[in-house]
Formats: sequence, C-alpha cells, structure tokens
Amino acid sequence: MKYVNSGVRKKDAEALVTGQPVYTDDLAPKDCLIVKILRSPHAHALIEEIKTDAAMKVPGIACILTYKDVPQDRFTMAGQTYPEFSPYDRLILDQRVRFVGDAVAIVAGETEAAVDKALKIIKVKYQVLDAILDFHDAKDNKILIHPEDNWESRFPVGADNKRNLCASSEEGMCAVNGMSNRGRDGANANSAVIVGVSPEDFGSSDILAGMAFQRKWEKLAYTEGQGLVPVQLFDDFKEKKVSERFGAVKPEHKGGYHFGNLWHCLPTFVCESLVEGIDAFGRKIKGYDRPDAILSGVETRTSSPVRIPRDEHFESNVGGLYPCGEGAGYAGGITSAAMDGLRVAEAVAAAYAAVKQAK
Repeated sequence: MKYVNSGVRKKDAEALVTGQPVYTDDLAPKDCLIVKILRSPHAHALIEEIKTDAAMKVPGIACILTYKDVPQDRFTMAGQTYPEFSPYDRLILDQRVRFVGDAVAIVAGETEAAVDKALKIIKVKYQVLDAILDFHDAKDNKILIHPEDNWESRFPVGADNKRNLCASSEEGMCAVNGMSNRGRDGANANSAVIVGVSPEDFGSSDILAGMAFQRKWEKLAYTEGQGLVPVQLFDDFKEKKVSERFGAVKPEHKGGYHFGNLWHCLPTFVCESLVEGIDAFGRKIKGYDRPDAILSGVETRTSSPVRIPRDEHFESNVGGLYPCGEGAGYAGGITSAAMDGLRVAEAVAAAYAAVKQAK
C-alpha cells in the first residue's frame, strides 16, 4: 500500500517529454509515399459505386485501393493472442461501412497535397442503411452489423453474427469485469475488489469443480439481477438490504442494471471479506468506502477455474512447458500476472543457464 496516495514517477517520462524516443515518423525515408484514408460519413451503409478514375489522374498519385482491390479473407482486430477468440469479422476495406469514420478507400501519393486533392474528388455512392446507435439495442436486432457469410468465430464463445453477438456467456448467467478505460477519465473509479477462493471452497474434488462453482454464482447473479447486472450501494450491502435509489454516484458500466442483494449471489465468506476489505481501503483512500459507492456483480472470471500444475521450478509435467498467469490459474489480474510472469521468466533463465554451463 506504500504507493497509494503518492506519486509514482514513470520510468520513461523524462525521455518522452524531451523527445528522446524514436517515433515512426523518425524512421520514414524521405522518398516514402504519403498514405491517407477516405472515411465514411455514415454510421451504416453499403457502397454502391465508387469512382477513382479522376483521382488517379492527380499528379503524384501512386495508388488508390477500394474494397474491390483487397483480399476477402476476414481477420480480427481484437485480442492479443493467437488463435484469437474474437470473431474474424474485418476486411482491410469492406463494401459495408459500419460506423462514421470507417475506411472507404486508401490513397497513396508522393505529396500530401496530391493525396488531399485526390481524396476530395473520389466519388462514392452510398446506400444508407438503418444504424444501431446504442449497444443495448444490438442483440437480436433486425439490423445486422455483419450479415456476411464469411464472418467467422473460431471458438465456441457464444458468437453469432445473426444475433449481433461477438461473444456471450452461457444463457442465464451474469458475469462482470472491473476495469477502467485507458484514459482513466470516467466519472467513477471502476475497479475490481478480489477475494481469493481455493479448491476447498468448491465443495468437490472433481477436476472441473471450479467451473461448477463459478457457474453457480453467475446463475444466481443473473436471477438476482433479473437478467441484468445486480447492483447495490455499499451501505446497503453492509446491511444486507436491497437499495432503492442511487446517491451521488451513478452507474456508468456497460449493460443494464437492477437493484439486488449481492449476498444472494456471492458466498458469505466473500461478502464478509468485501466489507472488511472495502472498509480497510477507505482508511487508506478517502471516499473509497463512501455509503453510496456502487457494488456490481459478480466478477467470477478474474482467474481460470482450472489450474495447470507446475513444480517448484515452475515447469509442468511436460518438459519445457511453463504454465503462467491468469489462463494457467496462477494470477488474478494484470499486475499479479506480470509478477507471476517475472517469476517464471527467472526460472526459465535459470534452467537454460544451467544447460549452458553444463556444455
């Protein structure tokens, strides 16, 4: 807790503000082309016709690409892993545009002036379509964002382009995620308060007991929230009573919400630990335990419910395989995953250093 309420100097802050790091523009050769994107003015439309002949005649223009010129193999722009769980739903350029600012054409030229001129004289005829402007309205809407047949979800995560779902949990289940956007500029400090559980809490020695434990509370949360996210003010949570109205703090999380009693959808020991923990945080961080702070639940997927065993050297029973982080069941968030990664990296380095010395 020594960093709470104290400034922490960013290691590369001075270098960044003094211009020491190398940026993309510093690496660009003098004779490289200037590339800009023509973007859609519509939230949802089909490109019926696009004329680039006149734009190609602008002196200095080297290339103009439209949806007719790019591969038709869809890819994903989400996630950080491979294979990726998110739908493979994007093309470099698509005949269908799905938001204001979606890419329509790519223009490359020798000068910025030439590219800007070419962008202005590309002629596009759109068939403007009805748009979904609120994500709450997307599920099972008659307006389909990705009706195409080559849309693909490679894992069974509940994705269905005919229902506008890129992923969904199991039917009748509710799970949330305590995260804040990168800008940290939301009205609320949105964070997860984590209570540890162990296999002894699962009530069974079955290898998948952790998943059954997780599903139990997600189902109860769905019921308590009547299909929405159950929420409760902290003071009411301590009193074990359903809230009736919000205070100064208003929800800003995604998804609908419904007042409920979170004691009905979390183990008693978890609720007791939450009360104790939030009160303790409040003594360190002013206002953290304010009476009208909003609790929403349940976050049951902070870590994997199944753990891949590893020995004292962090290695699994498969030689050379080092289970690590959240997915392997050894962390419950970004920081703890990073710490576990450091320990595993040290173990791997030590193992290979010993091999090198032996040679």
